[in-house]
Amino acid sequence: MTEERGTDRMDYPFVGIPSFLRSPLAQDLARLDADVAVLGAPTDEGSPFMPGSRFAPRSIREHSLRFVTDPPGFFDPQERRRFLEREMRENRIADVGDADILPTNPADSFANITAATRAILARGGAARDHRRRSRGHVPGGAGVR
Repeated sequence: MTEERGTDRMDYPFVGIPSFLRSPLAQDLARLDADVAVLGAPTDEGSPFMPGSRFAPRSIREHSLRFVTDPPGFFDPQERRRFLEREMRENRIADVGDADILPTNPADSFANITAATRAILARGGAARDHRRRSRGHVPGGAGVR
C-alpha cells in the first residue's frame, strides 16, 4: 500500500520503510508507471578486500530521506533550492526495490540486474531523452550492461 503525500503524518527519516525520496514502491515492473525509476543493485562481488558496496542501495535510500521537504521536492543545501517538485507531487518517481542478487554467482546476479533494467526500460521508466523524458538510476556496486 502506498502512502499519499500531504497526510498529517510526520515522516521523519528514521520512521517507516525507506523508499527513495519517500516515493511509492513499485514491485510489479510490468505495471510500472513512472518518469523516474530507482533500482538497487546491492552487490560487491568484484571487491577483493573491502566489500561493502552491497549496502549502498539501502544507504542511499535512507540518506535521501534527509532532504525530502514539504512542499514536495528535495532540498539541496549546497544549491539552496528544491528539485523534482513536479515528479514528487505527481508521484512520478518509483522505487522498484533491488535486483535479485545471488551471492557467489556474479554472472546470474548481473543477469538479474540486466533483466530488471530492461523491464524498466520497456515501461519507459529509464533514460531516453535528457530534456523531459524518463530517467533511471541504479544505486549500488554494479554496473548494467
